[in-house]
Amino acid sequence: MDMNVITLWFRKYLNFSTLIRLCCVAILGFTSSLYAAPKQIPFVDSQITIFPSGYENGARNECVKDSTDLNSLTCTANDVQLAEITVPHGEPTTCRAGEIVTQNLSFKVVSTASIRYNWSFYTTTDPNASPLEGPPSDVTNREACLVWVGDLTGGNSTAQNANGDSCADVTKNNDALYNNEEITFVCADTDGDTQVDLQFCATWEQNAGGSCEADSGGIDPNKLPLPGAPSKCNCSTATIPITVLPSDPELTKSIFGPASRPEDDIFNGSNTFTFDLKIKNPNTATPLVITSLTDSFGGANFSIPTDIDASPGTLIEDQVVLISATDNDGTCLASGSETVAPGATYNCRATFKWHNLDLDDTILVDTIVREDKQNSFQGEWKFGNESPTPTEVSNTVTVSITDVPPVLTVTKTANKTSIPESGGANFDLINYTVTFGNASGWDTIQIFANDLDDTLMQNGANSKSGYLKTCSISGLDLGENPKCYYPVNLATEYPTLNAGDIYKNTVSAIPTDEEGTSGTLKDHMVNVNVTNVNPTVSLTKYVKAGGAPASPNTLDPSLYSDTSASVNEFELADITNAPIVTYLFEITNTSPETVNITDFVDFASANGSFSTTPPSQVFDNNIPDTNPVAGDCNTLVGRSMVAGSSEYCYLTFKVKGDESEDVDNIAWVLVQDTDSAQGKAFATDAAIVYIDPVTPDFALDLGVQLKINVAVTADTGNTEYVLFTPTSDILLSNVAILDGGYANDNPAFTVQNLDCSSSEQSLGPDESYNCDFTVTLTGNFGATALGNLSATVLKVQAKDNDGSVQFIDAQATVQIVD
Repeated sequence: MDMNVITLWFRKYLNFSTLIRLCCVAILGFTSSLYAAPKQIPFVDSQITIFPSGYENGARNECVKDSTDLNSLTCTANDVQLAEITVPHGEPTTCRAGEIVTQNLSFKVVSTASIRYNWSFYTTTDPNASPLEGPPSDVTNREACLVWVGDLTGGNSTAQNANGDSCADVTKNNDALYNNEEITFVCADTDGDTQVDLQFCATWEQNAGGSCEADSGGIDPNKLPLPGAPSKCNCSTATIPITVLPSDPELTKSIFGPASRPEDDIFNGSNTFTFDLKIKNPNTATPLVITSLTDSFGGANFSIPTDIDASPGTLIEDQVVLISATDNDGTCLASGSETVAPGATYNCRATFKWHNLDLDDTILVDTIVREDKQNSFQGEWKFGNESPTPTEVSNTVTVSITDVPPVLTVTKTANKTSIPESGGANFDLINYTVTFGNASGWDTIQIFANDLDDTLMQNGANSKSGYLKTCSISGLDLGENPKCYYPVNLATEYPTLNAGDIYKNTVSAIPTDEEGTSGTLKDHMVNVNVTNVNPTVSLTKYVKAGGAPASPNTLDPSLYSDTSASVNEFELADITNAPIVTYLFEITNTSPETVNITDFVDFASANGSFSTTPPSQVFDNNIPDTNPVAGDCNTLVGRSMVAGSSEYCYLTFKVKGDESEDVDNIAWVLVQDTDSAQGKAFATDAAIVYIDPVTPDFALDLGVQLKINVAVTADTGNTEYVLFTPTSDILLSNVAILDGGYANDNPAFTVQNLDCSSSEQSLGPDESYNCDFTVTLTGNFGATALGNLSATVLKVQAKDNDGSVQFIDAQATVQIVD
């Protein structure tokens, strides 16, 4: 081996100290070759290490300014350059603009100075950062750069090591060549030559004081090369011979205007949804041409502008129509294509109509009922004369129609607003009508049985419900007004019906739409007032001659007459034995409520007409004693009568009068209900007492002898005086026993010794009159004369006060006295 050649090769690639060590080795090797063949020393290519560790997954270091402690950096020197970047055989030679590319590259590190130590290159993949400044000043995370460092830690590197540390150096006469290094960069053409432009900042140290340290793990990442002075850095752009192909357009879809509309808006015609379809050309030098746009709305595809229908008319349920798509020039893609300049964004604003009122809830786990539709768009694009290529699908946005609770109208009416507190059949009948309506045309309403009720209350309490159980509301659409009818007898529901009561009847309903959403409870109330009705009673008067029936039938109307009764005439001054009559009074409550008897008057004087003012009590003239013989009507006042019940009382009076008279008794009663309203009743023309004429009775006691005694006794039961004149009213053989005249009238015998009075005699009951006379036979009489006398009829004629005459015949017994 040529020692000079070996020495020159080492001198070329190694620093001086290394050269001395290697020369020594070479000399020793040469010497030993006297004994054995020499071994070739292996060398490795120069290599770099990119910091930080994990940069492949996105880790980054601070950029130049953030990494150095220098007060200011000018980076005005041009000592170190990144040069002659080439693409190794088999590596890609194209990339898409904007891509982050990692692939193998070969390059040189050159210097315009004699020697520079510990060089590094700072690059970035962040389009908003620069290798020198790093991210914008408002960005907190300052780590945005990759740091390339020539790494000598592997040993035997062909890279120069002028200061003996672990980082490579570079000299003016010896460029550093790095082959097949894995480099990460941005595919970007910044000067329009279609080649990748790599921005970098080179740093170095001008002095040889080695500051790049290493340990067993390699170069210390905390002590990476930095500028040795403010000017010891160079920021420039290197060209990578990789063709930058235009990047795909960046598609972004956004909502312009409401993303959600309520059902009522849809119903009222506000059913449009508008989107901005934005296509950005990310390329800095290459224009793109958009050749087609297709919008997807809820799975339905609309080609722009082919499928535009500006006047679709009335939409059917869940129909979607594209009504417009406009850009700055009018209709989108009207000419068939649209050119997007480098870095520019094309915007097509598309408006759809979506009509849907029968919603399918998209998300069941939340409390909101809504139907969503997903929206995105896609297109085709090209550059130059290439064939169009489909774009990626844009992001997805969501629009929705939100359910709105149904709105129900309820109106309740009654055929009456007031009823009396009492009356005839169905006086209390109220016919209610409930009318339903749909005020939310966006919904079809139904009312479940549990959501419909009708409540009736009496004076705010005592509620009753369930009157609308047979009412069914289902499928209620806008404009329909179904009705439900039902009757209520208030007095049946509330037997204690009183004036002043208020019966509040309230219907309440909760609507539910076809999505199952319930609306607000609606109710409507109607009141029925109860007006006062004066209580009514009936008064029936009965009568019977004599006293009241024996208990327990004292008050039994069947034992009385409701028309009349009669008694014998009685005109004596002493009324001890006057006839008696008994009146029975029946008071019946004909009101539907309880009443109390507050006053009672018999022998009432009408004075024209009866009112609720108690009348005067004027007894009939034929009632000789106004104090009743018996009775209990003094206990009548204060008695209470429920509806339909009756109360009774009776009175017994003595009666006096002759046959030309009768007895009238007008009775009057006053009642009061629970409302303090009064009612009256009276009876006038029934139960009259008539007085019958009576023939006087008397007893005749006849004793006949030659001397005849006549005794006339008035009957005990007479109610009139017995009147007769003895000398003219005592008849023997129909001949009055006239003093001295009998002989002239009757030749058979003569009345003698007559002591009977010729004055009219007046006999009261049990009173007697006696007188004697002697009958003397005259003329010649045979044996039969006495027999004829004994067969003679003795009569007494008498009359009463009215002149009525009655004869009493008696068989005279004539006894001959010696």
